Amino acid sequence: MITSMMLGLFISGIYQFFLLYICGTIVPFQNANLILSRGYGVRNALDLGVAKGFDNLWQISIGGVDIPIGTFLIIGLICIFTIWFRKTKLGHDMRAVGQE
Repeated sequence: MITSMMLGLFISGIYQFFLLYICGTIVPFQNANLILSRGYGVRNALDLGVAKGFDNLWQISIGGVDIPIGTFLIIGLICIFTIWFRKTKLGHDMRAVGQE
């Protein structure tokens, strides 16, 4: 277990070195939005432009307030799926493993 933790930290350091220093200098990027402002390294957060994607799926307006029915519907479907999944054999097995 200790060896795997040490190996994980070592690999994490190599990964960060690659993304923070090598990307942008040795490995060129075509899109300047991916590179940090210092000229090398990769940004860790990007704006994908999908904000409020589910909110705009289906809305109703009541008294000037937009209510995102699409978001509530998707959350409800995920809840129903979770309740159904917990009743399956795999769901019971996962619960039993989690209690150990």
